[in-house]
Amino acid sequence: MIWNGTHIIPAGIWKSANANQKFACTSSDLGTCAPSNLLVVSENMIIVPGTVSSVFNVSYSCGDPGYEVVSEPIFSCEDIDECEAGTSLCNVSMRACQNNIGGYFCGDCPSGFSNDGLYECMDIDECAEGKDLCSKNPARMCMNTWGSYTCGDCPVTYTNDGLYNCTKDAEVSNPCTDNTHLCKPPRNCSFSTGSAVCLNCPTGYKNNGPYECTDADECTEGTHKCSIQRSCSNIEGGYQCANCPSGLYNNGPYECSTVPITVFTDGTVLPTETPTGSNTNTPSVSTTSANSAISTLVICLQLVVVMLFI
Repeated sequence: MIWNGTHIIPAGIWKSANANQKFACTSSDLGTCAPSNLLVVSENMIIVPGTVSSVFNVSYSCGDPGYEVVSEPIFSCEDIDECEAGTSLCNVSMRACQNNIGGYFCGDCPSGFSNDGLYECMDIDECAEGKDLCSKNPARMCMNTWGSYTCGDCPVTYTNDGLYNCTKDAEVSNPCTDNTHLCKPPRNCSFSTGSAVCLNCPTGYKNNGPYECTDADECTEGTHKCSIQRSCSNIEGGYQCANCPSGLYNNGPYECSTVPITVFTDGTVLPTETPTGSNTNTPSVSTTSANSAISTLVICLQLVVVMLFI
């Protein structure tokens, strides 16, 4: 049998008709073939004529890339273990290489990844695909990571419960609203960071411990504003200035004046010709508007000028 090219021949025992000719093995006349010229041809073996071989004037290769030619104990095709040889295309950090006869395949990607073709892995975005386990009510934000995801913090009044859920915080009583606080008037109660505190006492009082107030005696402490002509008298939560002595007039709550003072509703302050009545520490307040008072004063001045020239 003469071969003019590359041929795949069936498996079996073959012999060389003539090692010096371009013949491959022939199945005829096995009895005249020397034992050393016998060849067991395996599946997928290709005989290429015209090349040098230690047995025949041919060379051998396997018709499938998953096999290689071996010469011991006889010429044949043997499976290549691409996984062991490190020649596979599997991303072995994620997909295990698994050899099979004549080839190999890549195992499945781990959790959090999907198979990307034959060899690679692709991250699964559990958040975008709605595959996450993050709490939806109340909501914990899903944040994708490489091969996994995380859940954000629970909203206010809730506490993170493990990786995915939320637990409602226990209701905190407010002593300021349920009147179980210890603040004594006039100190007000303030609720903050889960506890009640008593605010500072208002003007006219001093803090007395964490809960109570004591009246501040501005007169003895010298913090009052009464003028030297008006004596200071302490009262609960404040003080008052006595009336000015005889010959002087009250000028506001603290001062004295040598002339009576009239305070108009628009805030204008003018001296008056006659006392406004009793000498109290509360200024007299006229209900006459400032414009009316000024007009009257101008008319009076005009009459005086006219009388001087008569």
